[in-house]
Amino acid sequence: SYQMGHGKMELYPSKFSAQDLLVHGCAVVRQLASSRCILLVWEVRPQACSNFLLQADFERLAQAVVNLLSHAIDRSPQQETVQITATIFADLAALSAGQTSSQVGELMIEVEDSGAGMTPEAPGSELSLVDANTSTGGSSLGMWICRNIVVDSMGGTMQTDPTRMTGTVLQVKMPITIVTKIGNEDGSCMRRRIISE
Repeated sequence: SYQMGHGKMELYPSKFSAQDLLVHGCAVVRQLASSRCILLVWEVRPQACSNFLLQADFERLAQAVVNLLSHAIDRSPQQETVQITATIFADLAALSAGQTSSQVGELMIEVEDSGAGMTPEAPGSELSLVDANTSTGGSSLGMWICRNIVVDSMGGTMQTDPTRMTGTVLQVKMPITIVTKIGNEDGSCMRRRIISE
């Protein structure tokens, strides 16, 4: 466990696939999405990620993903779709060629909902994530916790996409270590999958 507001939380890195991260997050919020007849869709980019694993604190990242998804579900009208996409930025060719066994790249997670959009006064700002008009206070608290994990502890950024006129895309970026999958390490990445109906 950790105490928020008292310096950086302690992180415990492990190896996992981007697919595992998204599938886990979608599984946790599946019942909430089903109660609102919301379809959850995930995608990992690029497709070549199946040969690589991420090295980071899975539990903390998973908590951030769950909070982002919960926030998007809370904001979306019934019978809409919430999509989460993980994009890995790194020199995958160098990793594939064995020139290096690990590399610090960037992980971008985007969650798109069909809600009314964030506060127009501050598009793209981190403040608008916390002050967003939500139907439950827990959603704003979830965004604060997400910011604590991503920004304060992992050195990342959180913002909304200021070009969106309808709906919201919450964008999280953070530095992350990418490693080559060895032998039977679990890290397969399917490109796209529908989690709930």
